[in-house]
Amino acid sequence: MMSFPSPNFIMVDGIRIAYYEQNHQSKHTIFFIHGNSASSAAWSKQFASALLMHYRLIAFDLPAHGRSSISPDPADDYTLKGLGRIIAKAVQAFSSEENYILCGVSLGTNIIAEMLSCGIKPVGLVLAGSCITGGNYTLDKVFLPGTDSAFFFQDSPPAETVEKGYKAVIPTTGTDELQQIMKDYFSVQTPFRSSLLQSIANSLYSNEPEMIQQSGLPVLLVFGKDEKVVNPDYLNDPPFLLWKNRGIKLPGGHFIQLDDPDAFNDYLLAYALDAFSGFNAG
Repeated sequence: MMSFPSPNFIMVDGIRIAYYEQNHQSKHTIFFIHGNSASSAAWSKQFASALLMHYRLIAFDLPAHGRSSISPDPADDYTLKGLGRIIAKAVQAFSSEENYILCGVSLGTNIIAEMLSCGIKPVGLVLAGSCITGGNYTLDKVFLPGTDSAFFFQDSPPAETVEKGYKAVIPTTGTDELQQIMKDYFSVQTPFRSSLLQSIANSLYSNEPEMIQQSGLPVLLVFGKDEKVVNPDYLNDPPFLLWKNRGIKLPGGHFIQLDDPDAFNDYLLAYALDAFSGFNAG
């Protein structure tokens, strides 16, 4: 994994949010939002890509993740709606104009959907390993059966349980990436995972596919063909617009931005060029 620059910090609702920034002078920004128990390092291969060097890249560490601090109100902030509100405020601190794309993976896709009710106005949405839920898209349709992902919602499981769990759900991810993923997992501060689980059990989330639909934006939707966590086919006929009228399925697993970064970055660049031109290209 590449070494990110030293983090900077902003305060949002009493939480010190760490962020990593590259290409500060660019007028077009891509915001990156990682998944549950990860960090901004999830986007290392995007920050390292020459294809994206003309864009301002900003990646946030979620509350209680990476270098960000804990929340003073876990019951409210460690929910999908709460995380959406916090990260929306972080985005608004950087960009009041319509000159940015939101790019998320896994839990980051839920956060993007929830952000859309917070007055933000992105020009594009990128959902990788999407697990947006709500309405007709119930959890049993989103997640694949037979894979033990309980460790994603346990505060302090044994290290061997976590390693076994990650190897089961992301078998295509390389050794270096797995080491970083494990490090990020054990850096998460309690009670994030258990609070998130409780909030999901209490249905404290929006109809996220509908939120995406109401944005009116064509979405770049990317799944790994070898998904072990979510069903890569559950959004084959989504209620929202798809960029180029199709979803993308690449060789790889749940963290497709790490598993097939060259192809992922190619699609992200093409989408960015289209989104920042108002989807008028071609």
